[in-house]
Amino acid sequence: MEDYDHDPNHAYILVRIFNITRRPKVAFFLNPSELMQTGVLHRGKLEVGPDGYRRYPVDIKPGSWTAVEL
Repeated sequence: MEDYDHDPNHAYILVRIFNITRRPKVAFFLNPSELMQTGVLHRGKLEVGPDGYRRYPVDIKPGSWTAVEL
């Protein structure tokens, strides 16, 4: 991702969808690599779940984002 920072032909967006069974909301995070460098996003260590999927847990700094209802 860092190779394409500030390149108008590429966009990286992290999308968080939550409250799916109630009132779904969505939040978009533009340029996640920059957000990690500034401390808004923090990626944890790689985890392998019982289903075999590998994932990185991500923490989002409270108060640094807003969401919209779908």
